[in-house]
Amino acid sequence: MNFIKGLVGELKPMGVDFTFAESLCNRLFGRRLEHLDRAQASTVIGHLNEIKAGRLTVQQALAA
Repeated sequence: MNFIKGLVGELKPMGVDFTFAESLCNRLFGRRLEHLDRAQASTVIGHLNEIKAGRLTVQQALAA
């Protein structure tokens, strides 16, 4: 969870905030961020890293 929060902080200039991360978790898994298991958290981290690398936009991530 702390890793995800740190990553969200790095991505603020790209339009990612904690609300976005919560929306992504809810859209992907129907759960809040703090209720994800390790595999689900890994998936969210993967999506955030794709945004960071420029291979995925915020809009594309929400449409996933």
